[in-house]
Amino acid sequence: MMVFPLFRVDRKEDKIVKRRVIKRVAAYKGGNQLTGQIPECLGQFKRLESLSLDYNSFTGKIPECFGQLKCLESLSLDFNSFDGPIPSSLGNLSSLTSLRLSGNRLNETLPSRLWLLPNLVYLDIGNNSLVGRVLEAHLKKFSKLKGLVMSSTSLIFKVKSNWVPSFQLEYLFMSSYHLGPNFPTWLQTQTSLWYLDISNTGIIGVAPTWLWKWVSRINGPIDLSNNQISRNLSRVWLNNTSIHLNSNCFTGLLLALSSNVIVLNMANNSILGLISQFLCQKLNITSKLETLDLSNNDLYRQIPQCWNSWSSLTHLNLGNNNLSGKIPDSLSFVLSLETLHLQNNSFSGSIPSSLRDFTSLGLLDLSGNQLLGNIPNWIGELTSLNVLYLRSNKLTEEIPLQICQLSSLIVLDLADNELSGFIP
Repeated sequence: MMVFPLFRVDRKEDKIVKRRVIKRVAAYKGGNQLTGQIPECLGQFKRLESLSLDYNSFTGKIPECFGQLKCLESLSLDFNSFDGPIPSSLGNLSSLTSLRLSGNRLNETLPSRLWLLPNLVYLDIGNNSLVGRVLEAHLKKFSKLKGLVMSSTSLIFKVKSNWVPSFQLEYLFMSSYHLGPNFPTWLQTQTSLWYLDISNTGIIGVAPTWLWKWVSRINGPIDLSNNQISRNLSRVWLNNTSIHLNSNCFTGLLLALSSNVIVLNMANNSILGLISQFLCQKLNITSKLETLDLSNNDLYRQIPQCWNSWSSLTHLNLGNNNLSGKIPDSLSFVLSLETLHLQNNSFSGSIPSSLRDFTSLGLLDLSGNQLLGNIPNWIGELTSLNVLYLRSNKLTEEIPLQICQLSSLIVLDLADNELSGFIP
């Protein structure tokens, strides 16, 4: 049985009452717990302009009666449990500017009439089980399109290499989507993009020469991760707020950043060289970088003392490289660190006392190095620690009693050292 409120229009009142009821329909959106199937009676609201039923637990098929809502401009049904095909009747909604259907169980191919919506500005059909091809002809009438989301579907984007779309996108989400193996050359026609996500799309081969100049014009986040894109990054400069190039085949030296970048993830590539060339680059102002992940590359030698420009960092991962020498005391410039990964390098010397001031640190991983000496007594002052990895070093003496002060600790790993004495 359906569990959905019935809406009553008082025939004795004028259109104001109807509008109030209509507004009540539009108000049932995110954060509710509505269940069951959508009743056909919703098709009676002929003047409805916006309908948001997202983030509920509706089941069954999307009713064909929605195609009767000729005044509808916005339809949001995302993150429910709708199944079956997208109804072809939605192609009747010529006033529709926003259609959000992501996060359901929709399947089969896309209805041909879906491509007849001339005013569509935002289309989100991601995270469904949709199949079939998306061709140039399908998108021909979408000249007003600004946002396109097709992530996590089984659709195949099939266009010619010289295709020039009729639209100018601002948002493009195609993660976990069949877009490769060639890099989509039509992207360079999109000069208004603010957010780009084409991660895990099966792209293989050398990045085109125009890519980095084009990407530098995107002020917002870019995500090209989990592909097999290759290119030497030695002379690349990027300005995006969030950059995810991890899990590719990039080589060369670390790229240069503007001070506006907040997130840089270059993990799991083949970046080679001195990390000092990156950390000691000249910045006019203090960097806004909060997350830096350079793990699983071929960075080597010592970490330099150039941390005064990186005081905004909260997450730092330099694990699984070939870094050596002592962990620098200048890390004390980065007091806001919440996670610090330095595992599986060749760091030597003692655990630096500069870490004592990292009162916000929730994770510390120094495992798989050549650290000497004892576990310092001040470790008990890092009361925010949830995870502490010190395994596979050359630490000696007793485990300090102060470690028992770490009341928030969930994971403690001290294995494969030379510790002695009793467990406190």
